[in-house]
Amino acid sequence: MAGPRLVPNQWRTCEEYLGGVRLFNAGQHWHAHEAWERLWHAEGRQGAVADFLKALIKLAAAAVKARAGVAPGFTGHAARAADLLEQARLHFGDRVFGLDLPPLIERARRWGRDPQAAAEILTYRISLEDSASQS
Repeated sequence: MAGPRLVPNQWRTCEEYLGGVRLFNAGQHWHAHEAWERLWHAEGRQGAVADFLKALIKLAAAAVKARAGVAPGFTGHAARAADLLEQARLHFGDRVFGLDLPPLIERARRWGRDPQAAAEILTYRISLEDSASQS
C-alpha cells in the first residue's frame, strides 16, 4: 500500500496519525477525519488497524454532525465508533496507539445514546499516553 502506515509499536512516529489527533483536539474535526482516512486507505481499509482508524474517522464524523446540529448523524457515528473501538480493544488490548480505550469506548457509547451530549464532543480532547510499555 502506498502512503504512511500506522504500526502499533511505532505510532509515536506516525505524523499522519499524530496530526489527526492535533487537528481533532483543535476542533478541526473534518481535517482530522481526512488525515485518518488517508491512513485507513493505506491500510487497505480492512483489518484491525484499519478498523481502529475507522473508529477515529467515525468519532470525527460524529463531531462534524454535532457541530452541524444533525443529532441522528452524531449519535449514529458515535455508536459505530464505540463498536469499532471495542473491536480494537479485543484485538489489541486496553491500550494501543497511545489511547486508553475503555474510557473512550464508554464515552462514545454515551454519545451514541444521547443526542444532548453533542456539545461535549466538540470540546473533547484525545489524550495520548506516552508510555514505553504501550504498543
